[in-house]
Amino acid sequence: MVEKCLVTDMADFELRFLECKKYLWLTHWYNVGMYSDAIDEVWHQMLLTSTREYATFCLTFFGEFLHHEAHDETYTETETFADFVRLYENHFGELPQVWRITEDAKCRHPPRCNPPPSGCGKAHCRKCGG
Repeated sequence: MVEKCLVTDMADFELRFLECKKYLWLTHWYNVGMYSDAIDEVWHQMLLTSTREYATFCLTFFGEFLHHEAHDETYTETETFADFVRLYENHFGELPQVWRITEDAKCRHPPRCNPPPSGCGKAHCRKCGG
């Protein structure tokens, strides 16, 4: 993910990976919605780069494969971000900043390469290229 300019460095990746695992635990038990492009991107990478390892991880820790599905009306426990924060903080403590990155109202830039590392050369927003 560092090479693809999706995270700024290994510490950033490790934080996002840890948060993704916490999210997977929450979604397994509470069927929560995804509220962070940064964490969602880690989940995508887990699924796409090593589906077998992801499947093994899911079976080991959750007893089932956790499917990545677009948000729909099936989410039961957390209907708002505030509900998600309360649930997260009840289980894991204070919600890290990576979940609270606010973006321009016209374009929700995923928090990648912000600022971009020198020589990155990649677009930093899927929607506006910014």
